[in-house]
Amino acid sequence: MNELVRGELQLLKEMREIVGYDIPISLALDIHGNNAVELEKYVNIVRAYRTVPHTDQGETEAITARLLVDALNNGTHIIPAYQRVPMIIGGETALGNAEPMKSIFAKLEELETIGGISTASFFIGFSWADTVDSSASVFVIPESEQYADLAKTKAEELAEYVFSKRYAFTFDAITLKPEEAIDKALAFDKKPVFISDSGDNTTGGAVGINTILLELLLKKNLKGKKVCLTAIFDEKAFEQCNQSDIGDEVSINLGVDYDESSKSHLVKGVLKAKGDLLGYLGATTDKVGEVCTISVGDLDIVVANSGESFITVGHFSAAGLNLEEYDVIFVKQGYLFPELSKLAALEILALTPGATYQLIEELDFKHIPRPCFPLEKDFQLHEAVQKATSK
Repeated sequence: MNELVRGELQLLKEMREIVGYDIPISLALDIHGNNAVELEKYVNIVRAYRTVPHTDQGETEAITARLLVDALNNGTHIIPAYQRVPMIIGGETALGNAEPMKSIFAKLEELETIGGISTASFFIGFSWADTVDSSASVFVIPESEQYADLAKTKAEELAEYVFSKRYAFTFDAITLKPEEAIDKALAFDKKPVFISDSGDNTTGGAVGINTILLELLLKKNLKGKKVCLTAIFDEKAFEQCNQSDIGDEVSINLGVDYDESSKSHLVKGVLKAKGDLLGYLGATTDKVGEVCTISVGDLDIVVANSGESFITVGHFSAAGLNLEEYDVIFVKQGYLFPELSKLAALEILALTPGATYQLIEELDFKHIPRPCFPLEKDFQLHEAVQKATSK
């Protein structure tokens, strides 16, 4: 399929075919979304989350619903103002409680105090999609059609403000190569240390099949530290484990051999636990799969029949594991989610290869409109926008 299919845009087009253009439509969207230029033609109200990691989904949905009701009651035709910002921003360099996101969020709140502006949004974008829509962007929503020009001006100013912060998007966590991350964790004198397998971040779209860290850990002297590796997605290996009882010795080949990062490795140990695999964000109390845990000496390896990350204490409990038992814990995510971050004595981002590789400037993008930061650095915002819109 050569044509790019955009989910939200396609839904909006089909909705407009049914309801026409007199009825307003509002959207609450993930701040990590890539927005198509055409989106503004089909929607009236847009608002993005203002937390990273996300904790304000419900609040965002309530605000966009209220703005929709206001538009209906007032009979206003709202024309949103959209501006692409030619930047590819890695999610792990844009945490909500750190700069520059704190200042950008403050700027959004400041815009919303201006008469005629109902809401404003900044979208970080999704950095691992190589499409013509991939980039950061902003939306400014006027209260009514009479403020459309004001919204357009403020959107341009907001885009300039965000673009001026482009060099400030840097890693907040300690970032190390995989083996360096392991060595630092094993040498640290407090617990728990969390290491993110950032190249295989299932919360960011990766599959969860990488075995890079498994290979290193199987060869490593753990120095008496208790280590937990969560959770490698391999249905065949899981089924083999699941046929055994807790306490049985097991021997499996773990890794689906899809590529160099998911090579299969022989794992021999004792089946320690069986449990449920919980979901992501709103589904963190729902079972989405199952897991088995194999103990190989001081290393516990979680094998899953679905690709999900352990993002809460509840994920460990549901798997039949006690998080407090471990000195070092590996998770397939990027930034650590709030509940685990509060518990962490140290957080390390392991720069592992994979579908969510963190060093954006090293990725081979082919479809993103250029110039685009950080792939190119020496250009002006207005030049890039003009070049992209002239095509």
